[in-house]
Amino acid sequence: MSLLRVTGLRYRVDDRVILEDVSLQLQAHRVGCLMGKSGCGKTTLLRCIAGLERIDGGEIEINDQLVSSSNYHLEAEHRQAGMVFQEGALFPHLTVAGNIAYGLIGASRAAQAVRVRDLLHLLDLVGCDQRYPQELSGGQQQRVAIARALAPRPSVLLLDEPFANLDQPLREKIQQSLQKIFGYYRVTVLFVTHNQDEAFDFAEEAGLLADKKILQWGSPHDLYHQPNSIAVAEFIGSGTILPLQQHRDGQLSCVLGKIDRNYIDSSQLDQNGAAYSLFVRPDDIVIDQHSKLHAHIVGTSFRGTHQVYRLQLQDETIVNCFSRDSRAELGNGATLPIKLHPQRRMPVYCKR
Repeated sequence: MSLLRVTGLRYRVDDRVILEDVSLQLQAHRVGCLMGKSGCGKTTLLRCIAGLERIDGGEIEINDQLVSSSNYHLEAEHRQAGMVFQEGALFPHLTVAGNIAYGLIGASRAAQAVRVRDLLHLLDLVGCDQRYPQELSGGQQQRVAIARALAPRPSVLLLDEPFANLDQPLREKIQQSLQKIFGYYRVTVLFVTHNQDEAFDFAEEAGLLADKKILQWGSPHDLYHQPNSIAVAEFIGSGTILPLQQHRDGQLSCVLGKIDRNYIDSSQLDQNGAAYSLFVRPDDIVIDQHSKLHAHIVGTSFRGTHQVYRLQLQDETIVNCFSRDSRAELGNGATLPIKLHPQRRMPVYCKR
């Protein structure tokens, strides 16, 4: 069942529309992610769900209860939605224990103490209970903020770029810890990020927010392998859009050569009068010493386990190519023999 349901949401500031016809459903006890460029409205959408902003249209439901519409607004404290801001936003005058217990209004002191103790243990904050936020590291502050949001046992936890200010090793450590905690508490989580790797590492469901709406919502696997538009394809990964030719004899080709129909999604090809584009990812192009197609290296990126080469073809088309041999040190100007060798069905898009 969907614990969080957003349908046709519209939000504006004065006469400027920020979000238009936004819809998504997040299943109970799953981690969802909203991706998108900075300024696309990700944080605004979280604030609308949390009840910190009033929407102008559409509906938001949590646990099958209407919490927002154009003429109804349930206050944030009654929504069972906890929110963690990017900067943590801890109360500097309260200790760690005081911050975590802040949302436990109405609970006895004994119950508060038990809940605080449990969260300190789960979030690896034992011994920090009497320290103040300014005495903590960035990673500890973020964990305290998450503990404070978890303390009232919310139905959904909203995280606004929770790992943005952490270095990579600490980010990975905290992500692993949180995955265990969310699984233990069976918490439903929605977080936002502009980092694709972070989304794929952490999320079970994901969506891309652009042009004021969600372009696609589904599993990270679906977004990567079956993007429903060029915009999604270009954001998820580092591929290239290439013109696709359909010849009279039924053969298909692009600048990289002939294409076997078994390696493309050909459902779009029946639309008469349409121009077609093919989306090719770096791992669809391989180095092949026997290939007659050659390309010049115009850029390289060392990724540890592999190299990414930026290649220029004879017609000046630029494509990216993976090389699993990360020990090779080929520089700009070198020539590589390449061929198209799809690892999966490649998406095809049409444009009339």
